[in-house]
Formats: sequence, C-alpha cells, structure tokens
Amino acid sequence: MAEIKKFESKYSIYTLESFGDKIFINRKVKETGVVSKFFYYINIDKNGNSKTRRIDEIVGKKIIGRALKDDNISSALMIVEGEKINKKKNKIIDFSNKSKEEYLFTSTGDKFFYHKKSLNSFKNNTGKTIISTHISPEGTCNLRCPYCSVAYRNSIGNRIELDIIKKYVNILKKRGLKAVILTGGGEPTLYPKINELIEFLYDKSKLELAMITNGTVLDRIFPKNRKKFRWLRVSVNLFDGWEKKINIPKEFINPKTIIGFSHIYTLEHNFGDKEINYKKILRKIIKLMDKFNVQYLRLLPNCLIKGDKFNYQHKAIDRLVSSFKDKRIFHQLKIHQRPDFKICYQSYFRPYLSEEKNPWTKKPGTVFPCDSIVLNSSVKKFLDKYAICEPERIGEYMDKKIKHKFKPPVDCEGCVFVKNNKILEYLANSSEKEFESYFKKVENKKIKHLHKNFI
Repeated sequence: MAEIKKFESKYSIYTLESFGDKIFINRKVKETGVVSKFFYYINIDKNGNSKTRRIDEIVGKKIIGRALKDDNISSALMIVEGEKINKKKNKIIDFSNKSKEEYLFTSTGDKFFYHKKSLNSFKNNTGKTIISTHISPEGTCNLRCPYCSVAYRNSIGNRIELDIIKKYVNILKKRGLKAVILTGGGEPTLYPKINELIEFLYDKSKLELAMITNGTVLDRIFPKNRKKFRWLRVSVNLFDGWEKKINIPKEFINPKTIIGFSHIYTLEHNFGDKEINYKKILRKIIKLMDKFNVQYLRLLPNCLIKGDKFNYQHKAIDRLVSSFKDKRIFHQLKIHQRPDFKICYQSYFRPYLSEEKNPWTKKPGTVFPCDSIVLNSSVKKFLDKYAICEPERIGEYMDKKIKHKFKPPVDCEGCVFVKNNKILEYLANSSEKEFESYFKKVENKKIKHLHKNFI
C-alpha cells in the first residue's frame, strides 16, 4: 500500500492512498481514532442525476481539498459535473408534499395539535410545556459508522448516572412529561443500567417509552422489559455481516410495539471496496422486515450533506423508492434551513438530554435544545454554546429563568425543525381567536397520527 499524500484538518487526518490499481481516501477521526476508507464518489450530471464512480488520483485530491474546508467528507464525495445544473431539467423537491406514512411514523410538527394544555402553558408562562424528551444515557457505541452525525464526539465512554436521569425525569413529570425516547449518543442498550432505567421510566413513572437503536445488541434488554415500548426504530447500518447481526428478540414483536427501520442513503457505509448496489441492499432490508414484522422503512439522505447536493440525494431516493412497490417504504422529506426566530421554541416541549459532559460541573449529562445541533457547520459533536443547563436545572429552563445562549438565526443553519418552531412561534404569539382557529383548521385536515405524545 502506498500513501500518495497526507492532509490534516481540525478534526480529521486525510490521506490519499493506493492499493494495487485502486485509489482510495483514508480518513482518521482524531478524537475517536475511527478510520474510514472511501473508494467511490457520486457524480451528479447536469440534470441532477446521480451515478457512483470510482475515485482516481485527480478526483481524490479534489475531494480531500473540499473536505478540508469544513471537515465535511460527506458533501465533498458528491461532485457536480461541470459544477452547474440545468435547473429546467432538474426536478425541484416539494418538501411540503409529505406522504401519509411520514405523518404517521415521524415528527412533522402536526402532533402539537394534540397538546393544547402545553401550548397554553407556554403562552401563559406556567412552565408546564413539556410533552416528551429524548435521553441519550450512553456515549459508547459498538459500531463505527463513517457518516455518524456525532462521529467527532468526545463523549465515548461517558454515561449519565442513573440518579441524575431520575431527577431530570421527576422534575419533568411534575410539568406534564408524557413520553421518553431512549437514543444515542452511543448505543442506548450498552448503558449498564438499561434495564433499571426502563423499569423506572415505564413501571414507576408510568411514561410512554420508545427507543432508537442499531439493533445489534437488543438482547441486553431483559425479556420482561421488551414489551414496554410503544415503538422501536432500528437504524439499519451497512457493514460486513449486518444482515445477521441485526436481531430483534421475539418479545419486541408484539401488538403493542410498532417496529420500524430507518436507513441513511449514502456511499459512506463500512463496505470498504465493495460498491453499494442500493436495489440489492433494499431487497435484503425487506427480507429483514418480513422476518421481524417491521411495519415501515424510512429512507433519508445523509444529513451532513449540504446545499443543493442534499436535494440531489432526495431526488435519488425518490427514484429508488418508486422502483419498489412495497408500501412500507417511504421517503422522509427532511430539509435543513436557517431559522428566523429568536428563541428555540421546541426546546420547551421536547428537550434532549445528552451524555456529553456539561460545561458547568464537567459531569456527564447536558440538556440541549435538540439532537440536530450537531448538523450546524457539520461539526459532528455537541458544542458547549448550545448547552442549555444541567439536568437538575431543567425546571428553571421551563420557567424561563435560564435562557439559551445560542442565537438560532446565526448558530443553527442546520436546523431540521424550522416548521415545528414556526408552528410554535405562531401559536405562542397568537390571539385567542387565532389560537382557536388554528386548532379547528388542523382538526379539519383529519391527518392520521400514531404516538401522539412523541412529538
């Protein structure tokens, strides 16, 4: 193996290397030591159509040069032919045209309709706005996905003390908390006290419970606790042996739990020199869906891709989904926007408790407004400037005694919750007549939703 050239950025070390007649990009993340190899890139023609091509020396240097600008290999691996797109032939994605499956299985902002009390609380400053919260108890993950949105996190090995999580939940319970989503960070099932946590949330606190997991170590959850989830979403990541390592124990497959798959459409899966044939991949995923009674497959682009390139990935997903007749497969139309509101309204209704060490006590456990702040500047880690408070002070934030320090129009260019915040901003500042009119209007739409407390 011959190293051709080495480049270094703030978070990564890139080398352009050769193995026989194959050229590839090697990236090492400084903080975690995770190494990824990229043999292919996406070429986008003048009509916005995507095609996979092998990296050669010239293209490799171009990709690394672009990746170094903002440490974003995801966007750099997409090259527009001639750097211009024929706008007339390139179909624009209508992000408002969401499928019924997207309304049914994801958070689109419309579920706020079911929580009039929480919205009135925000208007009247009574501090009882909370509906649901995400909790990431564990920083360790057993996978090393190159496209991971927190690949640059320095929290590997961090975990929140169970007593701190309990205090956080107990404070929010008094303020109306209805549901908890266990997520990562790392892989939530690797949390040493995961079963005790599930029993506290479900049995003692009487909360609705859901989990986002990579599905490879679900057997760590005791059989008696596997039926306590309203929904389970498995992030299907591609690596050697993934079809066998993803396993959902039989107790999860029950009438009370909706099981879904989520898959990131990207070249950055850990397949080394193997080219990804997405039609073949989807057929394999569908077999797993049949095996585990999975009710949906959500496809979405790599959230680290920026600008028009993100839209081209949406276009490619549209084409892929339309080539299958399986109604369980849907394309989630996420979009990144820079908000124009002054405060993050959604953080008062569904904050995110991360395992990151907080900047005040340096202990694991920090409340952030959401999990999408890692997309800002593709930084791939939770920065202190977005930290709201320690878990034990979440009540003070709900009472607006603590203000968040970041400025959404300046600091949140990667926001995927602009629609949610716009709904909340309108309702927070509406007259009583406008407030009631909004709820009547939404009611008339008769949109079907599941899991109304998981906003």
